[in-house]
Amino acid sequence: MVFHLLGWILVVWFIIWLLRKARYHRHHHMWCDGQNCNHPIHSNRALDLLKERFAKGEINKEEYEEKKKVLSA
Repeated sequence: MVFHLLGWILVVWFIIWLLRKARYHRHHHMWCDGQNCNHPIHSNRALDLLKERFAKGEINKEEYEEKKKVLSA
């Protein structure tokens, strides 16, 4: 009897987990489309990487400003 109850608890937990995961993916796809991602978390990371590349001298000021406009839009 205890194992039967535990089995149902696990089934309910798994269904709740699936629903939460589906909700996350639906929300995530509203922001992201393949390579272009406008999700605030990703946009901030991209800007941070751009700043790092500029600071290291990997890109010049013109490239930095151009890419910054694209990311900020």
